[in-house]
Amino acid sequence: MDQLLGIGSRVKHPAYGDGVVVRLHLAAYEVCFIQFGLKMVGKDYAGWQITEAIPAGESVSFTEAEEALARILRAWAGVSLEKVPLGDRWKGGKMILQADGMPPKEVPVDTFFTRS
Repeated sequence: MDQLLGIGSRVKHPAYGDGVVVRLHLAAYEVCFIQFGLKMVGKDYAGWQITEAIPAGESVSFTEAEEALARILRAWAGVSLEKVPLGDRWKGGKMILQADGMPPKEVPVDTFFTRS
């Protein structure tokens, strides 16, 4: 391989599929593959396709990495990070939670579904 990849570079491996370089080691890249998790791949490996190369000297900020991860999650897992408003019929409602042998606990629906 002629090109040294930096953290954040995107690759497509013939066996592991799509992945992102997350750490550089002396002789290998640590790559996070969507379906197979973290794998070590030698820096001299030429069998993959580089879909987006970031030069090794450039760094990616935590915010950029976080935004990239959110895009990956939305694309591959159907996860929605956008806030979805509570339906009108549930506003002002309450949930009643009760474990065996315990008194019931009432929790407002708005409180239960609101992240802080």
